[in-house]
Amino acid sequence: SKKQAASFIKTSLAKAKQKGRAPKNQCSGYVTMYKVHLDPSIKVYEFDNASREWLYYISMNRRKALKDRLEGLLTLDIEDCDVIVGKIANDDTNATLNAYLAGTFGTVGEDSSYEIVSGLLKPERLEEQFCFKTEASLRMLEKIGTEKYEI
Repeated sequence: SKKQAASFIKTSLAKAKQKGRAPKNQCSGYVTMYKVHLDPSIKVYEFDNASREWLYYISMNRRKALKDRLEGLLTLDIEDCDVIVGKIANDDTNATLNAYLAGTFGTVGEDSSYEIVSGLLKPERLEEQFCFKTEASLRMLEKIGTEKYEI
């Protein structure tokens, strides 16, 4: 989503400034657009919705300390995939995800905490995201443009 990428510039820039990777007075960023040329030899896994396994996968990637516990709850094998597609955990969902990861809704990985967080996330409103994990998958991308945005 070009709109979503543009809205993420402000957050990304704030983080870069905080870490000293961007000048304090910088007030713009870029969105680069790509066309994907599908390659049938590339292994793709797609989360159909913001399911329990999607939440566990997102959680594992946000909190490495949870990986051992949550990995055992996953019934899918996606580590050897070239591309992973699923709902994006964006700025609108960060507060809910952080509360979930902090145990606000109960223990991470329990059914009851999943039921609470899934209701709060409103997954039907989330955009899709694509994670290109391998060099082979990156070769499927053709850059088609870059736009500058002022914040």
